Amino acid sequence: MENEINNTTTATEEQQDNTQTEESGAQNADKTFTQDEVNKIVSDRLARERAKSEAMYTKAMIDVEARENAVADREKAFEEKEKALADKENRLYAIKAIKDAGLDDGSDTALELIDFVVTGDDVTEDSITKRVNTLKSYVDKHIAAEVDKIFKVNGRTPQSATNTSIDGDSSLKQAFGLTSK
Repeated sequence: MENEINNTTTATEEQQDNTQTEESGAQNADKTFTQDEVNKIVSDRLARERAKSEAMYTKAMIDVEARENAVADREKAFEEKEKALADKENRLYAIKAIKDAGLDDGSDTALELIDFVVTGDDVTEDSITKRVNTLKSYVDKHIAAEVDKIFKVNGRTPQSATNTSIDGDSSLKQAFGLTSK
C-alpha cells in the first residue's frame, strides 16, 4: 500500500515536471538556454530526485530496523522460554537425585533441598548429581557424629560393625532360630 502511494506520488511529480517543462518549452520555443540555466534546471531536478530517494531510503531503514527489533524480541522470548524449560527439567532431575540419595523424607524441608542443589548459572545433571552426593556425604557424616555423641553421653561406646551377615554371627542365627542345635 505504501509503495502504491509512493509510486502515485512519484508519477504525479513526474507529470507535473513534464507539464512544467512543456509549458516552459512552449513559452520558450524560441528561447535558447544558457549553460547556467541548463545546469540550474538539472541541479533542481537532481535535488528533487535525491530528496525522494533519501526519503525512500530513510523509510526503508526504519522498516528494516523495526523488523530487526521484532526478530530480537522474538528471540529473547524464545530464550526465556527455553531457560524456563531447562530450569523445570533440572528441578525434576534434582527431585529424582535427592530421592535416589535417600535424602527425601517427604517433608517440605526435603523440597527446599531442590533449590539448594539447583543454583547457579551453569546447572547440569552432572553438577546436580555432584551437589546431591556432597550433601548426602555431609549428612551421613553429621548423623554418624551425632549418634556417636549420644552414645558417649549415655555411657556407651559405639562398636564398629565387623561382620553383620547372618552366616557369620552364630548368636544372630540362634536368635532367629536358624541354627540346628
